[in-house]
Amino acid sequence: MNRRQLLAYLMAPVSPSNGRTLAENIATAKAWLSFLRALTRGMGLSIICPWLASILAGADESSAEEREQGLLDDCTTAARCDLVIAVGYSPTDDLTSGMLRERAACPGPCIDLMHLGSTWAFPVSMSDSDRAEILMMVRAAMRAVNVDRLRRWGSDE
Repeated sequence: MNRRQLLAYLMAPVSPSNGRTLAENIATAKAWLSFLRALTRGMGLSIICPWLASILAGADESSAEEREQGLLDDCTTAARCDLVIAVGYSPTDDLTSGMLRERAACPGPCIDLMHLGSTWAFPVSMSDSDRAEILMMVRAAMRAVNVDRLRRWGSDE
């Protein structure tokens, strides 16, 4: 049986808020992307973070017009993904307004890792139980996507 690689959209807080700078939010997202890609290697999951490339290429988050265009691009991409993964820091573990829009655009499940925050150094100080929890959540989301695909199409190709 051929398995199609699933596509996951990584979302995280971007704009400065909650005492965190844009640079800190970018660093956190980059660390999560690297960590998750390594943790899920060989599982049949491709994790993308297109908004990160836009920011690093010079998109101006302080411009309302550029931010809106960026969110439109992000939501268009998220709509083509199988699932989303929420990471980053929020004092209440809540998704930001932009993350809520990205989440709404994706037809698949959301793996919410916001409760893990960004207080530990990647990946050295992450506990084995946190790693196991993440893997369990990823596997469950991937199963849900594949079950839904089988239900709709009768195969996973």
